[in-house]
Amino acid sequence: MAYTKRQITTAVSIIYLIVLTALAGFATHQVREFSLPIPSLLSILTVFLPAISGLTLETTFTRTPSKLLKPKKKSTVPRFSRAFLISVFILTVYETAVAALLGEHIGPTGGLRCGLDETWRRLYSKKDSDAIRRIQDAGDCCGLHSGLDMAWPFPAKGVRPDRCLERFERTASCFEGWRAREQSVAGLMLAVVIGVFLWECSLRS
Repeated sequence: MAYTKRQITTAVSIIYLIVLTALAGFATHQVREFSLPIPSLLSILTVFLPAISGLTLETTFTRTPSKLLKPKKKSTVPRFSRAFLISVFILTVYETAVAALLGEHIGPTGGLRCGLDETWRRLYSKKDSDAIRRIQDAGDCCGLHSGLDMAWPFPAKGVRPDRCLERFERTASCFEGWRAREQSVAGLMLAVVIGVFLWECSLRS
């Protein structure tokens, strides 16, 4: 059984968008696992972007008369319906907004300090030992800006502030590694957005 060009394109698109969704899901898991100061809403918007884009454009294509998708005589540029163009415009606005928000978590590095500091202070004030320990174990570090800066194990009666340094024999603080993780995760999410945009461009060509 021979497959049409449209069927092949649809199958490849589905696989491609599933891969992008998986990458976005992995990035979202990293946000939660390491308490990165990337808003949950931003993560959700990134995860659902491939599916929203795929379903929206596929539905628009399906409802578009085939004659509108064919180029005019003496032209190799296909004509698109108004619904398709409106859909592309809305998706472009969506993608631009998400990309801009993600860009704030990539750089410049000095602008990330406030969010990271506030998140760590919140975890420390709540005595969230699991969250802080995951960050410290992943980065092989202790504390935020120094080994004595709000580190786990928390100082208490019989527990010295430098307990983390002594117990795990670490010397580095966690800020630099934690910031780098935020940048890499936000970069991965941004790559998903760019990947969806490039897929949409391929449909228009």
